[in-house]
Amino acid sequence: YAARNDAEARKLLAELLKGHPSSPESTEAAALLAQVDRRIADDNKNRKQEEERKAAEERQALARATGNMKMNTDEIEGITWVTHRKAPSLGKYVSTYFGSKSGSAANYPLRLRVQYYGDDWLFVRSVTVKADDTVYNLGALDFERDHSSGTVWEWVDIPVKDHAMLNQWMTAKRVVVRFNGDQYYDDFTLPKEQQARLLEVYQAWKAMGGRP
Repeated sequence: YAARNDAEARKLLAELLKGHPSSPESTEAAALLAQVDRRIADDNKNRKQEEERKAAEERQALARATGNMKMNTDEIEGITWVTHRKAPSLGKYVSTYFGSKSGSAANYPLRLRVQYYGDDWLFVRSVTVKADDTVYNLGALDFERDHSSGTVWEWVDIPVKDHAMLNQWMTAKRVVVRFNGDQYYDDFTLPKEQQARLLEVYQAWKAMGGRP
């Protein structure tokens, strides 16, 4: 009882009372058994309250994280794609999104979309990112391309494999993205609002069960 091994204490006290009901110590044993039962009941109550508190915190965290998210469901595939409500569609940007099913993103990786936008084709082949003093080379990438009304855009959509790298992008004071083309390159500084959106999507992904 003193060591708070209540399950074992209850078992031994019950056995002693059953085997020695008329013993002079039976009154003391019965009182101690009642104390053990009360403590077990209190522990169960406290455990339930703690579980309920944690569940409420998780619900609140999920609500905060997903409050800025937009969800579109693919009825054929049964996948709900989660993006930031203010995710850009035009311009130069870095954004993330993820899939989910039945409210869970546990089986879906976070995805990264990087887009170049301008008046002239670059025919982007790779991307280099400098976050503060750390340089990341993403290697050869298979960019897609489109154009309209004299404007071109080239983009790539890949799963996030290096979460430490993404964390650096989300938290660095200055992030510069370089689109490496066939002959030329183009740099742009990642806006703070895009950094904030990356972080919010990442938090939503983790809140919905995503794991690095």
